[in-house]
Amino acid sequence: MPKKGRVKKPDNLQVGYFGQTNIDQLNPKCTVEEEIGFANSELSVSEVKGIAGLMLFSGDDASKKIELLSGGEKSRVLLGKIIAKPCNLLLLDEPTHHLDIESIDALVGALENFLGTVIIVTHSEMILKRIAFDQLIVCEKDNQRVFLGGFDHFMEKVGWEEEKVTTEKRGGSASFQKRKEEKRQISNLEKKIEMLEEEQKERLRLIEGGVTEFEVMEKYGETEKEIERLYVDLNEYYS
Repeated sequence: MPKKGRVKKPDNLQVGYFGQTNIDQLNPKCTVEEEIGFANSELSVSEVKGIAGLMLFSGDDASKKIELLSGGEKSRVLLGKIIAKPCNLLLLDEPTHHLDIESIDALVGALENFLGTVIIVTHSEMILKRIAFDQLIVCEKDNQRVFLGGFDHFMEKVGWEEEKVTTEKRGGSASFQKRKEEKRQISNLEKKIEMLEEEQKERLRLIEGGVTEFEVMEKYGETEKEIERLYVDLNEYYS
């Protein structure tokens, strides 16, 4: 980190920031639309609904209370609040944390339509592959390298340091097999998370429809904890 110097910024700079823990700042008693609307009081009702729809909250989903949302859905609300604010620089710290595949699609779509500059900190190769970055700063083995171009170009021209070890070197084959096994585990975790989140959507529909059976409520809470645990396991592969 720099020890001295000055930071200069233009007068028209407007920054939007997404942090991993910022979902805790959402008001659990507010609806999705209310939270997005609070971010910018100048937005019309239709504009708020449009942003909610962009974040995959359409129809009755936009009227859900924050307290009923999953971790991934809360992250989408937070991203919606950021989009609702006028800004030309987005700072995103692990924005895919807790997001399911559907939510990541929504995030990528929003970023592709964003006209300003985006700076993302991420361990997710999924998001690196999906977005056309102009520049990468790769942190590996306590070193930082600047690469001009997107992720696919980086992998083609440079690649990860650990994967440069050929199978001819001692332990090379073992390293390759380990990496292959890790990719398999990542795929399994992502599929498991996607399946559980689909189950949660059905339980949430029951709860919102007035079902109050203890078994349904208990299963919803247990599954939510299981999803969070799986996300922790998944993030360990990217750390």
